[in-house]
Amino acid sequence: MPNFFEKALAYAKTRKEARLANIYNNLGDVYRKTDNLSKGLEFTKKALESAIKTNSSADIASAYKDLSKNYNLQRDYKKAHSYLQLFVALDTKNSKQQNTNQASALQHIYNSKEKESQIAYLLQVNKVNRAQNIILVILVVTVLALSLIWFMYVQKKKTLS
Repeated sequence: MPNFFEKALAYAKTRKEARLANIYNNLGDVYRKTDNLSKGLEFTKKALESAIKTNSSADIASAYKDLSKNYNLQRDYKKAHSYLQLFVALDTKNSKQQNTNQASALQHIYNSKEKESQIAYLLQVNKVNRAQNIILVILVVTVLALSLIWFMYVQKKKTLS
């Protein structure tokens, strides 16, 4: 399993990818879960460094959480607790930001839907107005035609009498 992540790491390093922190973190997880705690700790620290460089709050929080797990397994409870506190604080901040972003996105969607419904309503009103105008033109033309026919009838009657 580490081979795939190591290949991904080599690829990401050549491309200078932003996912580097995530790959380091995955490698740290694999080594920690296979009881190679020192190598896992090394990769998790690299994950934290990379996340800090890219200012990725989610990756920083993930690295803090994994550092806490690693130190806990090494029985360094003071560091484990310290990193866990950092994780909780950052995770809370990330959750609040995510909630704010979601609320903003929902508000934008609501505003867009409201504007779409207003546009649809105005288009419908426009169709009704157009139909009314057509009916009015037909009515005026009909009245003019009937008036012309009546006028011609009256004129013909006068000429015959």
